[in-house]
Amino acid sequence: MSRADTAVNIFLGDPEHFADVINHGIFRGQPVIIPDRLVELDTASRKRESISKVRDIIKSYQNNQAVFILIGIENQTTIHYAMPLRIMDYDSRSYEKQRRAISARHHKAKDLVGNSDEYISGFSKSDRLIPVITLVVYYGNKAWDGATDLHGILDIPDELRPFKDWIGNYKMHLLEVARINDEDLDSYSDDLKCVFGFIKYQKDKQALRDFIYKNEKLFSNVPVETCEAIQEATHLNEIEKYIEKEQEGVNMCVAIQEMIEDGRTEGEVRKLIEQTCKKLRKRQTAETIADALEEDPAYIQSIVEAAQKYAPDYDLDLIFQDFVK
Repeated sequence: MSRADTAVNIFLGDPEHFADVINHGIFRGQPVIIPDRLVELDTASRKRESISKVRDIIKSYQNNQAVFILIGIENQTTIHYAMPLRIMDYDSRSYEKQRRAISARHHKAKDLVGNSDEYISGFSKSDRLIPVITLVVYYGNKAWDGATDLHGILDIPDELRPFKDWIGNYKMHLLEVARINDEDLDSYSDDLKCVFGFIKYQKDKQALRDFIYKNEKLFSNVPVETCEAIQEATHLNEIEKYIEKEQEGVNMCVAIQEMIEDGRTEGEVRKLIEQTCKKLRKRQTAETIADALEEDPAYIQSIVEAAQKYAPDYDLDLIFQDFVK
């Protein structure tokens, strides 16, 4: 994902969203991170680092006294097979940056002169670093088949296998959005549920439609910023035209239905019209027809309204032309 302030980075950079993702992805759903205690890391200091060595989002977390943890999010739409090493590098750089700052303070205060070990270290026996955690949020539909720790990318010879635990390891925290189960998905905040649900079901428009209609109230007015994050994470460019129409919120129920309709071939639409007309001749209601054909009731109702103009003959060509115009 680009290092620019992308829509996803902006969306997850919101303290409420950031805290929700970290609490689910790291702390097993426990509300450990409180949004109003998160502080954006100084962007000026980040710009001095190589752009390829900076996380997408990083914040400090403070209690009433001081910062006690640094938390980062790395967004991925594709699998990065060296990701454990990359995350280890991010985190080690954060620790080294802290060490340098501590060393600079000691140098300025000249308070380590009397102890040679501490002076050479630039770090006293009582000095401590702030813990660092990075979560990789993966949006792809392909299952993550890369390693999730450093050992997974090491070529450890058979002779050393019995001593594997002696070889330094580094665990990577991974959240696979497409594999969040339905129960966990329901526990996310509304905006995150919208984004993550869309990602989870993006390859199956029928399942996506079912998910959206199951959460119709939630999807009837989705904030534009949330829609922009959905579009970027899923590469579903059809969403853009709905974003452009609205200033505040998008009715995703309407949007997904229209996208599904746009994806139907002419032959599929004609066949559905023909099936609907056959059932209309039997005096079936739109609701009954939709249920029998396992189609969206609103879509069938639209066909019925077009067909009724041409009853009782039900000229299929005229109905089709009326329906698609």
